[in-house]
Amino acid sequence: MRAARLRESIAADHEVAKWRQFPVAQQAVLDLVEGRRRYECWISENPGEFLECLHRAFRNRSSRLSRDDSEAWSRIMNGIILGHHRIQFAVGQGGFHVGGLTRLAASRTLFEEWAERKELARADFLYIYDCGSHPLKHVEAEISYFLRRSGSRQLDFLFLSHFDGDHISGIPALIGDGKLKVATVVIPYVDDLEKVVAFARAAARYEPVPEFFKNLVVDTVGTFKNLGADRILLMGSDDGPGPDAPLADPIGGGSEDLPWKLGPLGDEAVEVRSTGRDSFYVRNGVIDVEGSVEKDLQIAWRFLPYVQHADEDAKELFAEIAETLLGWDDGTFRQRIRDSEERQKLITEQAAVLGEAYRRAFGNKNATSLSLYSGPAEPSRVGATVICPGLSPQPQAKIGWLGTGDAPLRKAANVEAFESHYAELLDAVSTFMFPHHGSIHNSNYKRLIGDADIYFAAADPVRDDWEHPAPKLRKAVEDAGKSFHQVSSARSSRLEEAMILFCPPNELD
Repeated sequence: MRAARLRESIAADHEVAKWRQFPVAQQAVLDLVEGRRRYECWISENPGEFLECLHRAFRNRSSRLSRDDSEAWSRIMNGIILGHHRIQFAVGQGGFHVGGLTRLAASRTLFEEWAERKELARADFLYIYDCGSHPLKHVEAEISYFLRRSGSRQLDFLFLSHFDGDHISGIPALIGDGKLKVATVVIPYVDDLEKVVAFARAAARYEPVPEFFKNLVVDTVGTFKNLGADRILLMGSDDGPGPDAPLADPIGGGSEDLPWKLGPLGDEAVEVRSTGRDSFYVRNGVIDVEGSVEKDLQIAWRFLPYVQHADEDAKELFAEIAETLLGWDDGTFRQRIRDSEERQKLITEQAAVLGEAYRRAFGNKNATSLSLYSGPAEPSRVGATVICPGLSPQPQAKIGWLGTGDAPLRKAANVEAFESHYAELLDAVSTFMFPHHGSIHNSNYKRLIGDADIYFAAADPVRDDWEHPAPKLRKAVEDAGKSFHQVSSARSSRLEEAMILFCPPNELD
């Protein structure tokens, strides 16, 4: 086939195939024919070896290799590649995860330069998952470090797992005037009762409750809008309540180079409802960031949230206890707190009462929490070269990250629902965050979720009545031959990862 095409080209182009050059071209054709004959002969005599070479080529084109692997760079064939860089910052008892996507040209020199510098703050697409700590000074120090390098730029997405001080307390220092300009905030959808419960939880733990936290309880959307957010997405789930709001079309945004769109998870359509003031309730949705390689060929980076709701019985018990302590009529709590002025008055004047109601009703029960997968949308159709940390080769682009906030992942039913939601992506997760700072109450040390390379917990023990992270979880990870990492408040404990993602050729040459 190649030889035939070359003969046709020679015959058609008299300028190229002048009499002095023709013998050389003719010999080239003969060499090609002879090479093809030998190749076909080898295939017929060694079918098993040929198939193994073919399989190896297909595996390698979409596998995960380290930067030191001899094949790590030669596989890159297309013109647009994504560099991904992420850091779990050292905030101790809290969370501050920053990730970025950067478009790279197909040049090993540029890859190496990006790999050495890894300027996360200059990424083309920037996102953050959680931003808080207890005490507050730890996250403020890391935010200050990050802002000094990033300046005033756009933060494409701010994902928040739940309304707890050690996960959101740093937001006023992160976004707003002279800081990061956030385009889209993504939070779990909670009703007015759970907003008051979140405040009561804070009142039971901290004194006084920060003003920012109070504002979130009174007017969640308005608070983020006042900090400059363009859009707020309220993520729901199949088993949780949703707002009574009109349906809206799926939405998107981002730059021309790295646009994002909100799409459906699976065959069921995504549900989007407009709740006013550029805020939207979303159910069954995924967020895909797409980098175009060529026409109809894209690298998609996926953000897949999963919302686990608070115990409804505990919420009802909280309302009943609060009614009793406040002297309100039975069954009136939910109705009264729907009014923002009533919520304002309640949290201003009755913080101690709400804190007591929380202690009696919730104890160690969890609030609604949003988990997040961040990684390739189709790991089997892309390849990855890992810059850091050192990871063993894998047959697919296993570079995903999975954060879990304070998700309740100890009971078998909760774990099964969680794994079912992430079923198609769980094998692509290389880094897994233990929920609730590695608390033994939120994980089952006898059943690690997924098959990650790194399991980590963001924790810095400050009290005698908890063990964060739980020693049994650490031992379970180490016994499984995996890496356990504790991100404390020491800057040296940061967990930094970087990798390059690319589209392999659709066909073998």
